[in-house]
Amino acid sequence: MNRIRFWNRLKSNYVILVMESAPADSITYFIEAAQTRGEKRMKLKILTLIVTFIMMFGLFFNQLIHLEYDVSIFEYIYYSLPPSEDDLEYLQAKSKLIYGGNISEPPLGIMESESGQYMGLVVDYMNAISIQLGVPILSKPMVWNDALEALSQKKTDLCDMVPSVSRSEFYDFSNPLYDLKGALVVKAGTEEEGLAEAIGGKTIAVQKGDYSIEVIRSRYPLVDIVETDNVGDALVLLQNDEVQAVLGDEPVIWYYLNELSVLNQFVFINESVYDQSCSIAVPKGEKELLRSVNRAIFELRKNGTLDKINQKWSGYSLLLNRNTDTEKLKVGIFMITALLGIFLSLIMYGNMKLKSLVQFKTRELQFAFDSLKNFMIVIDENKLITNVNLALVNYLSVRKESLLGKHTYEIDLLNRAMMALANDSNCEFQCEGRLYQVKFEHERMLLISDITYDKIKEQQMIHSNRMEAIGQLASGVAHELRNPLGVIRNSTFLLNDMVTDSDPVVVKSINAINSSVLRASRIIDNLLKFSRFDGVESAEINVIPIIEEILEYFRTTNKNEHISFELICEPSLIFRTNEHSLRHVIINLVSNACDALKGAGEVKITCDLHEEGGIQITVSDNGIGIEPSHLSRLFDPFYTTKAPGEGTGLGLYIVYTELKKINGAIKVESAPECGSTFIITLKEAV
Repeated sequence: MNRIRFWNRLKSNYVILVMESAPADSITYFIEAAQTRGEKRMKLKILTLIVTFIMMFGLFFNQLIHLEYDVSIFEYIYYSLPPSEDDLEYLQAKSKLIYGGNISEPPLGIMESESGQYMGLVVDYMNAISIQLGVPILSKPMVWNDALEALSQKKTDLCDMVPSVSRSEFYDFSNPLYDLKGALVVKAGTEEEGLAEAIGGKTIAVQKGDYSIEVIRSRYPLVDIVETDNVGDALVLLQNDEVQAVLGDEPVIWYYLNELSVLNQFVFINESVYDQSCSIAVPKGEKELLRSVNRAIFELRKNGTLDKINQKWSGYSLLLNRNTDTEKLKVGIFMITALLGIFLSLIMYGNMKLKSLVQFKTRELQFAFDSLKNFMIVIDENKLITNVNLALVNYLSVRKESLLGKHTYEIDLLNRAMMALANDSNCEFQCEGRLYQVKFEHERMLLISDITYDKIKEQQMIHSNRMEAIGQLASGVAHELRNPLGVIRNSTFLLNDMVTDSDPVVVKSINAINSSVLRASRIIDNLLKFSRFDGVESAEINVIPIIEEILEYFRTTNKNEHISFELICEPSLIFRTNEHSLRHVIINLVSNACDALKGAGEVKITCDLHEEGGIQITVSDNGIGIEPSHLSRLFDPFYTTKAPGEGTGLGLYIVYTELKKINGAIKVESAPECGSTFIITLKEAV
């Protein structure tokens, strides 16, 4: 009983009690046993620590290998060994391999019409795999759906695609070769907030056999899908409003939009439809070929060949390959942190946490600093730049480091801002056709805001209010004048019945009164039409009466000057467009022409059908003309050659934007002292 009690206390507290009833050898036994158990516990803790360290190191090393080579640590060891005899015999028996690629999926693969060569990023991958395998790989471009069918029937040996459950019934897939994102594109101005809203209830064009069809049908079964041979055909359907969206691989869509030069007409929905790795597919059951392809991909990643190919296609490889540097950094930091957590003391751990908190707060502040859309610049007492936000870096298209330490006068935007602070009470300035406002905060920070659109909206609002006021005034004047004009007209009818044809002077006088009444009525009608801009829909209109009304208005307002107005056109020119925008454009151009004549000259407008469809309207004058140096910036907002107070610089900019809205274009031909000609081309609205 005494021995048991002693043993229990020895186990718990390692306290040795000398009991008179216990022999010396028994006490020694218990002490040695306790020491042995303590040593075992210590060894167990050390072993646990070592095992934990090895497991953590193995996990971290496996993660790093996966990020670098897209294989596990076991696959890394396997592919680093020489290939098996079975694999070597399989490759030696193959005289060639056939790669069935998409004939029209740039930049992955496309058949060049001029050279007749099949080229692209994946084609280069295949050439590199061919060299690595020692077996020729012949590229056979075809329509994508045909490529899938050819591989399933073993007419081809290789094809790159996104693995899926349905495809795994027919193909086996290699380790990942590159990454693909599924992008949804809609016309500018029709984009929705989220992916579900952008897809729901729409007709979507997709390439036949594309992986995105499986994704859409599984997530949005009610969506109407139009299948095309390639993404280019799908974008044409979207451009012609035959579908409402296009879905496909992001780099392919970017390529076609760049080639078609229609980037500004379309918008990408921010949320990706899918983000998957793309592999090399082989016919089902071709295990030897699959192992050989995996080994080749591993070796190409390891020796840097894939990186060199990606550098060749650097414009699009960023869309096809994930940047793993950040993930590697996270893994490294996590590994170091874990090791420090095992070996360092609580004090070191506390210091590390404090440092981590400081870094987090610093990054948080920098993130908030970089998130601002306005330009933020921190300067020292010598006006040297110490920090800038991401918005300014992107605007200047330079690296942030190249700006730090520079003086503000070395950068045109900042130099103008500093001059505005010194000279302008409202701190506004212009730079490269944009209007900015600058504020100086805390004697160290410049805040520069782009207020171009705000000013444009302000001017447009002022113009709209002015036209509304003119319209209300014109309506009131018209009402007040038409009553006495009606009385005069009725009175002339009565007088006409009372007089006889024998008195020609009276008849001539009555006719003169009637003519003046009609002329006054036309003036009132023109004033009302000039001041009333309403309607945003396109409609069939006769262009000629609209231009005649505008010219009649300017004849009235410029009757004291020696300016003639001439319209050369067919009597009737029916065209579908937006009347409001067309009136706005013609009025601005005629007004500018009158200004250029300085009180004397000729304004001529001609209308005709355009050879490429639509109509062409030219507004020309024989005024002072335009200097060649001004022509390139003529349609920039706030750009004017008039004296201060005589113009806002928005007239031609509004003309340009109004024409864009109604599918029109404008160009100018001018020379000093030779007048100016503005040529408008309009395509009929749909």
